[in-house]
Amino acid sequence: MSSIRSCSNEAIFHWRIAFFLALGASACDDEGARAERQELAGLTRAIDALRDADNGRKAEPLAQLEEHGCLTSCELKAICVGAYRAQVAATQLVGEFRKSSGPRGRSASDAELSAARVAFEAAHQKAEVCTEAEFAAKKRLGLD
Repeated sequence: MSSIRSCSNEAIFHWRIAFFLALGASACDDEGARAERQELAGLTRAIDALRDADNGRKAEPLAQLEEHGCLTSCELKAICVGAYRAQVAATQLVGEFRKSSGPRGRSASDAELSAARVAFEAAHQKAEVCTEAEFAAKKRLGLD
């Protein structure tokens, strides 16, 4: 009988170890998920600030997004930085046309205006991809 009892005690001991290891792994998973959610929350705040800024004022929030660190959400950051870089560049291009046109400056050619329009269209499409990627990331982590 003592061999049965010692086997049972040994089994209980192993179950306790397994339980605490699983509990510890769960805590680590929870910490990792919490850190990932916090990172994504900060990143989406930066993306939202950039999206909400007027076109002529997106350069500063873009710089802040570029400086934002990432460990797990780097793909989302890269998508959105690329999208808004294109938008800032298109806005600057239009601004240059506005400055150069007028009584003393030259007018923008049809080709230049067309290029600016195409740049804005491309930037807008990239911004939509950013929004979709942000939504998907939030949904995946339960932040929607």
